[in-house]
Amino acid sequence: MKKITILLLIFSVSTYAQTLQMPNIPSEGVTYETVSQNAIISVDQPWDYSSLNPIDVSNVSLQLIEDSQYSPSLYPNTTHVKYGTSGDQSVVQFPGFTETGYSYNGELSIIENNYETPLIINPYPFTVGDTHTDAIYDVSFTCAVCPPYMFRDHQVTSEAMASGPVTMPDGTVHENVVLIYSIATFSDAQTGSSPCVTTRESVFFWSEDFGIPIIESFYQSSSGACSFDDVQFTRFLTGVGEFSNVCQPSQDCSVGDGFQQFTLAEIDNSSGCEGFGDFTDQVANLDPGSTYDLTVVTGWGQQYMTVWIDYNDDLVFTNDEKVVTDYIIGAGLGQGVHDATVDFVVPSDATPGEHRMRAKTSWNAPVPDDGCEISEYGETEDYTANIGTLGVNDEDIMQVRLFPNPVDGNFVTIQTPINGTKEIEVFDLVGKRVININLISDSLDVSELNPGIYMVKVTIENLTSTSKLIIK
Repeated sequence: MKKITILLLIFSVSTYAQTLQMPNIPSEGVTYETVSQNAIISVDQPWDYSSLNPIDVSNVSLQLIEDSQYSPSLYPNTTHVKYGTSGDQSVVQFPGFTETGYSYNGELSIIENNYETPLIINPYPFTVGDTHTDAIYDVSFTCAVCPPYMFRDHQVTSEAMASGPVTMPDGTVHENVVLIYSIATFSDAQTGSSPCVTTRESVFFWSEDFGIPIIESFYQSSSGACSFDDVQFTRFLTGVGEFSNVCQPSQDCSVGDGFQQFTLAEIDNSSGCEGFGDFTDQVANLDPGSTYDLTVVTGWGQQYMTVWIDYNDDLVFTNDEKVVTDYIIGAGLGQGVHDATVDFVVPSDATPGEHRMRAKTSWNAPVPDDGCEISEYGETEDYTANIGTLGVNDEDIMQVRLFPNPVDGNFVTIQTPINGTKEIEVFDLVGKRVININLISDSLDVSELNPGIYMVKVTIENLTSTSKLIIK
């Protein structure tokens, strides 16, 4: 295994007698805003990372398991459900936060497993200088491309190495941070076969009252019966918001189920087997009271298809938001290329604006009413529906210009030859409005926005134009 000399420098830093306790996670749930980079960091003190500029934006959300779609009886040692991403893959994990320790209890991602006995990552209290080890063996798991009867051994060693203040890339300073150094080893194999051994060497900077580390940095390598590319990754906490999570039900489409083509208005998307595909950067402009052709292609017949538009933007897909209900693609047929064109009717009272649109298939059975429920075979794809888009003539008349774009400062200039007060609305890619202001000048303050892609809607009297804005 390659040694991470940068991480191991922690052994030479000074220490303070700081103790890690159970975090205070809001009972209503919480969303942690983060940025990341594909590189590890040095842990030499002072811990000042203000010179770094990570730009990959993502959210990590925590919710009490009893408030989630997952059963506490199925994950009996879990207190919370943790939603996040790993690369392009959505990940659901099942941590436990109790007065006596922090545990790991399984996940739903590329693999699916459930730890009947909790793996204790570290006890509480955990004081600088303390070391903890734990292991759990013969945990069964499944994945779409794995052979049957797979089992995992998971071992972990954690040590509280040091404490002190941390300066984040955005300049925020956190006091009394405890640094945990951890080595986790995952040995995956069928019984009697040689294992694939994955080793992850990590440092976690834990600050008071956060349910995730304010910094997580790791190096991962593999050996034995597998050979995967090494991974280096660091994630930084940038903000805390209300709980907001888009469920991402990843289904088995490995033999052709699901969508290979989805075409509606401006959306014309060819795709492979994602299980769950986030294509919300693709927008269909739709008028209330109008009917459109929705054309889809699948690689296996007898696919029931349902489509929702989340009109109230609560990230819950309900029966009254269905636009297409259990249309069967390739009725009675098996493997092969099957296409269908369906009437896509937008209700006349549809709520204007941009909304998440979910298309979901289920093989040989109706799609569940709950858009978050996982069917065994099928696929889920999310897009954006923009209801009530004004005609292209508005865009032509307004001739809106945003500059600089991308923005690497605090202000963006918004110019148009149309006179009048500008009503400015800025939305992130999940449809949340993050700025709503009336401007007399041409300068918009974007200093509070995190790096990412946004949609800027400019309205002057009865004219509206929407443009994409990139914040570095």
